[in-house]
Amino acid sequence: MGVDWGTVSTSLLTSGGVLFAAYKLWFQRRLEDHKSQLQNNTKLFDMEMEVLSEFGKINQTIQNPSIGIRKVLSSEELFIIKLTENISTMKKFRDQSSHLLSDTQMKSINNLIANYLIIQSEAKPFISSNSSYGGGKYPAYNNLSEELLSEATTQIEATQSIFIQMQKDILRMAGR
Repeated sequence: MGVDWGTVSTSLLTSGGVLFAAYKLWFQRRLEDHKSQLQNNTKLFDMEMEVLSEFGKINQTIQNPSIGIRKVLSSEELFIIKLTENISTMKKFRDQSSHLLSDTQMKSINNLIANYLIIQSEAKPFISSNSSYGGGKYPAYNNLSEELLSEATTQIEATQSIFIQMQKDILRMAGR
């Protein structure tokens, strides 16, 4: 009984080649999966950056409000004057961006809206019956209380804080 070393070496090469081919196919598939995952992360990051940009614009209008009048009003007064507009803008943002916002971000925005609504209801007794701004678009207020102005400052700062935190979260998750 002799061993046919030619057959043995051919068998080893063939089985090794099959294993190598299987490994090569497996590796190529993992590489394609990884490439696809990176492309999906890029698309998600682009969408998150659009959301951040939109919230940044909202934050900018809240930080530096304007109603186009000559009278100089404090940023807190302008914030209160534009509350109806800010609430509807924030609700629209929340509804359109909910699929991209984390639970924490959604909770923060919902709390912000709730606080805006509280300020709006507390400001109603101060609405002036004699005048309004922007051709009737914005209400005028008489003698807003210091507590209300202080709460407006708090909510302006809270809006800025949410924007900064959202920015940090999105950039931190960019590498997923």
